[in-house]
Amino acid sequence: MSMRLKHHRMRVVGYSTNSIDMGSEKGGSGSVGEFCWEGHVSGVRFCSASMGVLATNASETMAYVWDGKRVAIQEYGKEGSQCDGREHVSSSSQEVAVSWVGDAQRHIRRRIESLHSAFFPRRDMVTPDYWEYVKWRGWHRLFSSMVSIFSTQSLLLAVGVGAKKTLPAAAGINWVLKDGLGRLGRLTVATRFGESFDSDLKRFRFASSLVYGGAVALDYLTPLMPAYFLPMAAVANIGKSVGLTTYIATQPAFFKSFAKSENIADISAKAQAQQMAIDTLGLALAVSLNLAVRRHDTARRFLPLALFPILVPADLYSIYNELRSVHLRTLNKERAEFLAKAWVEHGHVPTPDVVSRQERLILPPLTALGTYPLTIMPLEESLKTKDSVDAFIQPLQRKKKKYFLSVENAPRRDVSVTLRHDAETRDILEMILVVAYMRRDMSKMSDMNAHGPGSCSVSEKSRAERRAISALPRFLQQLKEAGWQIDPITLSRTERIFYK
Repeated sequence: MSMRLKHHRMRVVGYSTNSIDMGSEKGGSGSVGEFCWEGHVSGVRFCSASMGVLATNASETMAYVWDGKRVAIQEYGKEGSQCDGREHVSSSSQEVAVSWVGDAQRHIRRRIESLHSAFFPRRDMVTPDYWEYVKWRGWHRLFSSMVSIFSTQSLLLAVGVGAKKTLPAAAGINWVLKDGLGRLGRLTVATRFGESFDSDLKRFRFASSLVYGGAVALDYLTPLMPAYFLPMAAVANIGKSVGLTTYIATQPAFFKSFAKSENIADISAKAQAQQMAIDTLGLALAVSLNLAVRRHDTARRFLPLALFPILVPADLYSIYNELRSVHLRTLNKERAEFLAKAWVEHGHVPTPDVVSRQERLILPPLTALGTYPLTIMPLEESLKTKDSVDAFIQPLQRKKKKYFLSVENAPRRDVSVTLRHDAETRDILEMILVVAYMRRDMSKMSDMNAHGPGSCSVSEKSRAERRAISALPRFLQQLKEAGWQIDPITLSRTERIFYK
């Protein structure tokens, strides 16, 4: 940094609080306040004034102060002024002190921002629900890390107790066998349920977490029954593999829902950084607890069992709130039915955050338990009665609609639907609206009929279809305005078995 005062030239290079005399034609260097300067100055005497710099020549005294961004020049005195850094206490030195504090605050703020950017994406690049998700995910990772460490500790204790004289060989064989069976379980889950994960992300994720918790319980019990190490550890490893596979498979979909632009990789990378940091903290806590009881063999053996009723429920509670905080904006059958019900009954479409609070992660959806639950199934399962077969073979029915809807009034009231191979999201939403209107009409009839709910006749079904077709454009428009991603609608593997 350089500056010019009349014909003098100085350069700031360091910091000190000493006064300095610089002779004619001699290059000098010194430091005052926060700054050192050097240069060729003739007939100029420099000294410090608290946090500033005073420069005196034959005609005047100038004060040089730092304002946080640059060196500022203030006139200090006229000819003959004497310079003493401890005598001159002026407003300029106070300004420099305040500036120094502000400089420190800015430095700290930059450090915090740098740390924040290392672990979190920019706020304008993610949706608001991301931050609530991160909070609960952090608690989940902390408890999960400790659960995993104590699980491994239990398995090692079980191997050591049950192996007796043949510890090395038995331990190696048992460990390899349990890992092999666990990989088979992981492969089965990935191939069997992978296509259905997207249709019900939250329920699959939480259900697999419950399986994982049960598997960990078996691990924690192995030291009490070391003779059964292999079957218990193998079953536990399969359960843990189920949980891990589902966790890995569903994470990208959640990250996608948070991304405001094509920054899914950044969100994923930040999630890995968060996970490593929190897992390390969990490791440190688990090691500390083990060190606290290292002199007591009984306490060390039963420590995992003692912590199980604390860690596993806390982990599941964190996962539950983590999933509830995610506001998925894509449509599946459950969310589409909930939105259609709200539209038919109240005339408006709820936003994703409202629907997220209503979603059930353990029990079946409310629409599946009420009147005329909807099931999307293959054609051969949908054609249950002679009436349904007659309705399907009608040329007009097969030509007009891209889905076949069958209503069964007895012995149980339900609605079955099969989609045609060229059915689009608009057709699926129309069909869901038809079912919503049918349910509303049947509910009104049930309130009016003292003998219980009536049956859905062909005419009532046709009336519901006409209402759905008429209301569909407005329903689609409100879905977009509420922030829903309409296309594509996600269906499970069985729901995607179409007919031609």
